[in-house]
Amino acid sequence: MKIIPIFLLLLLPCFTVYGQIDESENEELKAYKKDAEEFRKGEANSGESYFTGVLGNVILIDYYFRKFTILDYEDAPEKEFKENITICLSNCKELKKALPKYDKKEWPLREEFETITNNWVDSIEYLVKTYITPLAEPFSRPDDTWTEEELELHDTYLTAYDNYIIIDENWVDFQYEFAKNNNFLLEGQVSLDDWLETPTEEEAVETPGGDNEK
Repeated sequence: MKIIPIFLLLLLPCFTVYGQIDESENEELKAYKKDAEEFRKGEANSGESYFTGVLGNVILIDYYFRKFTILDYEDAPEKEFKENITICLSNCKELKKALPKYDKKEWPLREEFETITNNWVDSIEYLVKTYITPLAEPFSRPDDTWTEEELELHDTYLTAYDNYIIIDENWVDFQYEFAKNNNFLLEGQVSLDDWLETPTEEEAVETPGGDNEK
């Protein structure tokens, strides 16, 4: 019986993330990309490998979603935000396109897991399209240059982010039920924070999901 790490996504203990992510050097990320690619080809052949494939895709989406926080912290150029938006949304599209490939599989709770995963992906897409995309240019500037309209949109984003957290928690909780019904174990956790460089205390600011200075 294979023991698969638990994925905690963006729960409260994981809110603070900083520093550049070195995609080319991170072996763990490469492994999850491989799992995601195999899933997209329809290669999952059990409830366990189905979960592993979904997990790989969700990690990739979450990885690029968290990267917006890093870009904002660095006041990165608008071009970098737009590039990350394209990659994040592309990963969302690929996962949603791959899920129906397994519609005929009768693994326990597969349909429920597909539904809750689609809900999670929809929530990410909504945040990126509705808020991060129009805020890409403001995010590239210091906070004190933001207009009132931009600040108001950001405040609305924080409220929407809180709603996303509820959906996120539902996905996390369902992992255990799916694993139990498909006879595999979840152990430990996948924390993207471990792949990031933490700044000094003076540099620290909170993520777009928290009460930052905007």
